Amino acid sequence: MKPLSSFKYVIRNKKKVQSLVLSICIGIFLVCFPTMIINQCTYLSKDTYEKPLSIYSFVIKNNTPISDATINTIKNNENTEKILPAGRSSLELPILIGKTSSDLIHLRAADINYFTNKLNLKLVEGKLPDNNTLAAIVIHKKVALSNGIKLNDLLFENVPVVAIIDGPSVINFISIPRLYSDDANVIRNEGMLVISKEGKIKELNNFLETMPIDELTVYNINTATQNDKKSTSILYLVSYVLEILVIIVLSITLGNINYINMHHRKRELGVLLAMGYTKKQLYKKLIKEAIICCILGYFAGICLTISTGWILNAAVWSGQGKEIPLWDPTTLLLTLFIPVFVIIFSVIPAVKALKNTDCIEIIEGTTL
Repeated sequence: MKPLSSFKYVIRNKKKVQSLVLSICIGIFLVCFPTMIINQCTYLSKDTYEKPLSIYSFVIKNNTPISDATINTIKNNENTEKILPAGRSSLELPILIGKTSSDLIHLRAADINYFTNKLNLKLVEGKLPDNNTLAAIVIHKKVALSNGIKLNDLLFENVPVVAIIDGPSVINFISIPRLYSDDANVIRNEGMLVISKEGKIKELNNFLETMPIDELTVYNINTATQNDKKSTSILYLVSYVLEILVIIVLSITLGNINYINMHHRKRELGVLLAMGYTKKQLYKKLIKEAIICCILGYFAGICLTISTGWILNAAVWSGQGKEIPLWDPTTLLLTLFIPVFVIIFSVIPAVKALKNTDCIEIIEGTTL
């Protein structure tokens, strides 16, 4: 017998299979698009906290000033490249589903240029402060766009924004005149940025975490990662629950749709059985058809999601500093469960329908 072509059937019967393909496409979109919005938060958290902390740790004094002995121990450690007198506060950073914050590092003007170079941050607009600048803010482009801040705007009542920077790490700087005085005094009474040597941040953090906890608190990439997991765990839970619900609803719905399709195809299947095709051959044909439809629906859903995200980024969100990531391998892998389960639940009605069916009964019009 001539092999049955499942692909040709799908091509020639677009109206019959479009409900299955469209349902999968919408299901993929309903999972992927909200996940992309959630990822905007998680990806931005990595850019805001984890990427900057890949080269430094922040040491903050506790109730008592940091001792000179502790400062010298940190400074002379083999993994320390440099220590900078610094303070730390934050700027609000609105996102699509709430608000987060971005570090505002208090540094000497001369150190801001050094630090932006270390983080591969480029000057977009304005001029970095120098030693003659009394007080000034250097703000990241994402933070500026999301808050509607422009060059020369005043923050904290009277501190001007003198420069806008851009790059992979979302971080801001403020030059404070009092940091031009005694560096050691600033470190003792506020804190310091501890810059690691190339590729030595892990070793530096292990060392810093052995320092006296009564004197100082260490804020590093480990701390940021733990905080990020706590803040995003609920978002990921929502994403997983949504995906499970979509899979369940799609599986039930498409199982019913496939049963209806099978009812409409009973004469076709009866003729094929009468011509000599076995039920095993028809099982394979129907399974292949389901697989082809699911693959088409899966890629159509991915394309729809990416296209929607790209259009919204270009039209709205990029101009607000809130663009969403368009490609996430983890999300794509998770959504593969949708076509897999749909294939299973689409094939079950076909198998049941053919299992105990006689070709003569089908051709004569007996209910399938």
